[in-house]
Amino acid sequence: MSNLPSFNSTEEFLKLFSIGNGSSYSSPTILTDRKVGFSIRRNYPKDIRYIPPKTKDGKDDTVALIHIVYTHPTESKGEFDSHRVPIMVEIGTHSLYRANHFDYDFNDPDCPTEESLHVSKSTPQPIALNFIGDFFMTMKKKCFLIERIII
Repeated sequence: MSNLPSFNSTEEFLKLFSIGNGSSYSSPTILTDRKVGFSIRRNYPKDIRYIPPKTKDGKDDTVALIHIVYTHPTESKGEFDSHRVPIMVEIGTHSLYRANHFDYDFNDPDCPTEESLHVSKSTPQPIALNFIGDFFMTMKKKCFLIERIII
């Protein structure tokens, strides 16, 4: 296991990613249920068919929420060998308003408008993506690996 990267904190792991001023990503949040992992938000591009719901001031309410988890050796159940460590990536839609409210309150200025919800529902919806067993990290090459198993 000496060849394995050993990130002991999410802050160490986050340094591998280009997140900061000028980045398309925002609000990195350290996951509390894993030793090394974070979630991050990204607005959907304007040039796709999906239209996210918008607030009264035109801000997108729904963003892509991306979870990235590094499987720390102390959390592993034999999931890696001496050359690679699994990296789990999950991507899904996330309503900023519904994350803090049980339901919509169209009188609340932070709530997406009722009209924008209808418009959004009429567009193709983003699909959730889960990559478990597809990405790994190696210290031998000091990079991320993508591995596909074709059956």
